[in-house]
Amino acid sequence: MSKRLIYLSDSSSPHNLRFISLFEEDHLVTVVYLNETNAGEVLDELSRNTFNYLVYSPISLNISEFLQKANLKTIGICLAYEFNELSREAQSRQRIAKNLENTEILICDSHYIAKGIKELYGYDKESVVARYGCDLSIFATPPTIEPKKLRILVTRNWTTIHGNELILQALKELDNRGIEFVASFVKWNSVSQLEYSIPKFNYGQIRLLKYLGSDELSAELTANWLYISAATSDGSSVSMLEALANGNIVLVSDFITNLEIIEDGKNGFVFENKSALALCSKILQIMEYEPDKLRQISEEGRNTAQKKGNWKDGSRIILRGIHPELETEGL
Repeated sequence: MSKRLIYLSDSSSPHNLRFISLFEEDHLVTVVYLNETNAGEVLDELSRNTFNYLVYSPISLNISEFLQKANLKTIGICLAYEFNELSREAQSRQRIAKNLENTEILICDSHYIAKGIKELYGYDKESVVARYGCDLSIFATPPTIEPKKLRILVTRNWTTIHGNELILQALKELDNRGIEFVASFVKWNSVSQLEYSIPKFNYGQIRLLKYLGSDELSAELTANWLYISAATSDGSSVSMLEALANGNIVLVSDFITNLEIIEDGKNGFVFENKSALALCSKILQIMEYEPDKLRQISEEGRNTAQKKGNWKDGSRIILRGIHPELETEGL
């Protein structure tokens, strides 16, 4: 008989939907999205049903009362920004600390995040490190790499930590030098009036794309050979792993979690975090590479994605962390 699992979160984000789908493979899953008015309903749900597990994400949810009363094996799924950003805020930090007191297993997407949580919160229970990765079967059509024809794809959200404005600054410097390029940015649904904040370019062209599904993203990666992320803090970036898997040249900030995956000049490139001039300089450097050398880096990036970015492998690690007995069942 399948075990019963209740999944608590605050939104139906792609991140949450991915984990829900994973747990549905082996569990009967009840999903509850928390809001300001349904706390009583959640407690009723917990009391009416016999659950085997409680999973919650993010770990900064205001749910310590639920975790105390549930008396279930509890798994928390940590998002990178909760350590990199929210842990600096007193209220969020207090919520995380209280939740971790009643969390038996913590899932993190990098060793850096797992170690940081342990040191900052004194978390001494089990941590499962599994990069959230991507479906390698979708991202499998490498682009044509032409260093002198600069085609760029940026898929990160338009929040301060993701650094898209810094990328625009670097592109403006390229434009000032008379370098032609096409740079495509995913607009995301939450951004309005974005067109009015894009600077004017004489030689470069900016494309704003609607939110992309997996197949559309794969097509854009194939059409634009250089993937750039200027995130100033991150976990194991899924969009970076998708680009690696697809054979794109990857250029990312030198934040520590990126350095767990990218070796500069071997399977991708890194630039100094928060520096538009360093990003511009690295783009110019990449443009001077011979195509054959960039194709070698592309192939090494695909190998890296196979080893470190496969969601199938990551999901197995997560399930084995929750159910150690599955190791002997050939999962």
